[in-house]
Amino acid sequence: MLQDGDPSTYEPPAPPDVLAGATAGSVQVAQAQQQEQRATVLLDAPVVRKVTGGQTRRPPRRLAQAEAPGLPVISRDAAAAPPQTQAQLVVTGAIELSADDVRVTAAAVRAGALARGGLLVVDQVTGARYGVRARFQIRLPPEQVAPFIDWLGSQGTVESSQLSASDVSTQYFDQELRLHALHVELDRLEKLMTEHPNAALEDVLGIEREMTRVRTDIEQLEGQHRYLGDRVARATLDVHITNRETVVAGAPEQKFTLVGHGLAWSFVDEGARHRDRFGAGVQLLLARRFDFTFDVLPARGGDARSMLLTMGGALFSDFLGRGRRLFGNPYLGLRLGGGGVNGRGAFAYAGELGVELVHHPHFLVDLTGRAMGLLYGGTPRSDIVLQGLLGVGVPF
Repeated sequence: MLQDGDPSTYEPPAPPDVLAGATAGSVQVAQAQQQEQRATVLLDAPVVRKVTGGQTRRPPRRLAQAEAPGLPVISRDAAAAPPQTQAQLVVTGAIELSADDVRVTAAAVRAGALARGGLLVVDQVTGARYGVRARFQIRLPPEQVAPFIDWLGSQGTVESSQLSASDVSTQYFDQELRLHALHVELDRLEKLMTEHPNAALEDVLGIEREMTRVRTDIEQLEGQHRYLGDRVARATLDVHITNRETVVAGAPEQKFTLVGHGLAWSFVDEGARHRDRFGAGVQLLLARRFDFTFDVLPARGGDARSMLLTMGGALFSDFLGRGRRLFGNPYLGLRLGGGGVNGRGAFAYAGELGVELVHHPHFLVDLTGRAMGLLYGGTPRSDIVLQGLLGVGVPF
């Protein structure tokens, strides 16, 4: 505060009750250091600057008191070096990579990241033999990001690549200035405790509470600043690796598979006809997801020849090879169709469970079981049939 307009009587910003409780000798010592402390207040006070929206951030009360008329204003830059002005960027990215052998490529990516000073936050390889997937989250120095992505292109096919950078310079520098101000405030409080050893107990406890608060603020802000600094110092990349669909240049392209099969029928309700029937058929397999099937059952005794034309589709199991294994590719499917059964028109619907016993590039061996329902126009109205099919196919 100012007394009688004389700058020499300026007192540093400290709680009045602490100074009031000090001895007379301590007060005289404090007055002898007023000029030096007045400059320190002005040097350590936070600077006034514009913030978003055009509003001015008002200086704290200490700085307002220090800038009262008649007192010199000393620049903050004279006492401390200015903070860094380099832009602080948080770089993140995601890369989709396909490869012939995911496990081998994953091992190469792991070694390549470590060789460039990276950290592996996530290292995950999952899946069966024919469905392996790998995922990495890698922390790299920003200058290594572009060379690393270029190098990934030599390990497989980069299906997609996305990079982004967020400018956190304002937040980063604000934290630095705030930390500096908090350390200055803590130094002042510690100096008060040292210069006034005979202060009242209530005043000492008050200063200690303030010191505890300031230390807590410093620890919290330092933690936030270290976290932000780490995000700036290392870019974060998510790398996903999947199997590449193999396409051989000049190789013949399969258009469909023609499958001939033998079949056996068994009516759940025997009725007035033979319960078991045997026949043959042919299947035009455009893909496992869609096919046409024509089945014929020769006449047997009083049962007329039966014929059915159905269409359907099936899906392979993702957990059991997705139809890419040489042996044992299971699938589930549904069928619809119609025809004549024992001389009567019928609408057919069925569910099927099958397995490709052998799926070679040049031939197919297939075993299928079906549960089929038949709807007739007369009496009886319906039938249920269990079917078994064993087929051999060749691609075209």
